[in-house]
Amino acid sequence: AYLEPDRKYGYAYLDATRSALTFVDDLEKRKLAISIHVFYLDIFEDIVTRLSCSKENIKVFVTTTLDQKESVQEILQQNSFDFTIVPLPNHGRDVLPFIKILPIVIKEGFNFILKVHTKKSKHRRDGDLWRNDLYDKLLAHDRIEAAFDIFGSDFSVGIIGPEGHIVNMETYWGSNEANVLHLAERLNIERDLILDVPFIAGTMFYARVEALMPILELGLVESEFEIEEGQTDGTLAHVVERFISIGALQNGFKVSSFSGEYENEDNYMYVK
Repeated sequence: AYLEPDRKYGYAYLDATRSALTFVDDLEKRKLAISIHVFYLDIFEDIVTRLSCSKENIKVFVTTTLDQKESVQEILQQNSFDFTIVPLPNHGRDVLPFIKILPIVIKEGFNFILKVHTKKSKHRRDGDLWRNDLYDKLLAHDRIEAAFDIFGSDFSVGIIGPEGHIVNMETYWGSNEANVLHLAERLNIERDLILDVPFIAGTMFYARVEALMPILELGLVESEFEIEEGQTDGTLAHVVERFISIGALQNGFKVSSFSGEYENEDNYMYVK
């Protein structure tokens, strides 16, 4: 119900409404925004290589630190991608940069987005295996086509996550429960609803932009995100990772995997 322009988000909500009204046309064009937060340049090169055969009707939106902007630009130019780079401080992991670039994606009229980042997870022995599994299940050319097929055939799907990485909220609270509930209170979302929502571990997924609007509605600001100290859980970034699915549900969307299989009465898939 919130459509008026404001100082913070400008015409983002109106643009999202316009995009929803032109949904069919955009789906036919297979137009996809790819949001990549770059911290590790070597991993970024891997992402670009994986996407090199999928340049048609995509645009890459990169967030990275100012000192890496030139290197990122060179890699993208060498691979002939259409791109926008937004230099930002190393703050808020991949989440705060995503919140900042999302209004740009909306302004450019994209209805669909793929969110990935250069994940290393050095605190995990299987960090490389985990990252490669996420990339294999998200970045292959057939997965981009498969995502559009799912969005086109089931209008209730708001987020598509990789198999094996969609996990039960209540089981995987970690140290985030109180803060997740606090964020939910900002949008008047009840606790009982939250417990039945899955989330995508790793924060990499395909989504309808419309399903992500509640992230902007939270009104999060930089000062709320902790200073980077190598935390492995409990930060606001970890909390928003879980809230993404909650917000999608609040907007009437569900979370799916590429398999399209759902395992409970509310049509959510849990993979433990």
